[in-house]
Amino acid sequence: MSVLHHPVIRLATNAMSDHPRYLDIVEGPSARSADSGSTPRPSIQVWFACANAYQRVFRSVNGDRYSARCPKCGKQIGFAVGRGGTNQRLFEVRC
Repeated sequence: MSVLHHPVIRLATNAMSDHPRYLDIVEGPSARSADSGSTPRPSIQVWFACANAYQRVFRSVNGDRYSARCPKCGKQIGFAVGRGGTNQRLFEVRC
């Protein structure tokens, strides 16, 4: 099993429903152009259980944290960046 560091996530929906039918995770190049010369900001994936939704969260400009908000209930969550942290890129939040 390979580890996906920066997955691209696509959700397919049923035409009759707004609920996702499946999750297709594809490892691939960044959305930024290779010509731009800029380094993409690190990101994590957060699964909000109450909203049944994933959210891609980018590291803050000063690089010290990731901040996310549940799209359904509005709960805010912060992930600090620092020594002794984790290499995990996917987190679940139960609202």
